[in-house]
Formats: sequence, C-alpha cells, structure tokens
Amino acid sequence: MPNFELIKTVEATKLNNRTGIPTPGPPVTISFGAVIQDLEEDRSYIKFVYLGERYRASADILRPSMREHRPLEEQAPVPVAPNTSPTSPTYAGVSADPNPAQGVAHQKAQLQWEKLGTNALPTLRSKVPGGWLVAIGEDTGRALTFYPDERHKWDGSSLP
Repeated sequence: MPNFELIKTVEATKLNNRTGIPTPGPPVTISFGAVIQDLEEDRSYIKFVYLGERYRASADILRPSMREHRPLEEQAPVPVAPNTSPTSPTYAGVSADPNPAQGVAHQKAQLQWEKLGTNALPTLRSKVPGGWLVAIGEDTGRALTFYPDERHKWDGSSLP
C-alpha cells in the first residue's frame, strides 16, 4: 500500500484502534511533512494510520493536503551542477571539491562544532547564517535543531 506525505497541516479525529469509533476530545493536529498510510474511504471521511494510531479526517480537507510519499532511494537523483565532477558533493552551488572546474565559483563548506558543557546529554553547536545549529544526544540517536540568533546575519555572499 502506498504511503502519503502531508503537504499541509491538517486536523484529524483520533479513532479507537479496536472499534474504529471516534474518541472524545478535540481534533489532533497532524503537521506538514507527516507520512500517513493505510488510507480507507469512509463516506465523506478518509481513515488512515499515523505513527501507529488510527485517525480520520474529512476527505475534502485531506485529499488536497497530501501527495504520494516515495522513499529517498526511489526519488530521482539531484542533477549535478554543470562543469563539476559527479564525485564531488555539491549542495546549493557549494562544492567540497578542492579543485573546482573552471568557470564555476566554489567554496568549501564546513561546519565547526563546539562542545557545550551540560549536566545532561552531550550537546554541540555550530554557527550558521541566522543562528546556531544545535545537536543534542549520543551519536546513535542525536536530535538536530536550529536556534535563531540575530547576531548571526548573512548577506548571502559567503558562508561563515
């Protein structure tokens, strides 16, 4: 069965997993980017599974808010910028290739991680345009977030 990705945030009613009857309480917000599966039409509603729980939402709201989800392995490869070697990693016009091809401006992008002293989980941060990239946790299960900081403005001309 295909999986679907939400391209808009939607509100859905949680269903009892055993009976399929809507549970009491307010609607649940399912955010943009969520992957839903096991879609089933039920009159003017669509029932689906999100994070192992059953939900339903109005078909009129859910249909335009989703697209078929394809795993990264199945997606088309990102085209390599012209005049660059296919082996050099390229991201948004920035190449890690130390010998760039002629006629293309390149910069070597590199994050400088700084270890922060904490009493809980290991925490690292890196200065990026507009703020900090923060990594919390062990190597096997690390969370990554962006923390905005007005002192880190970027004019778009170069990487920090």
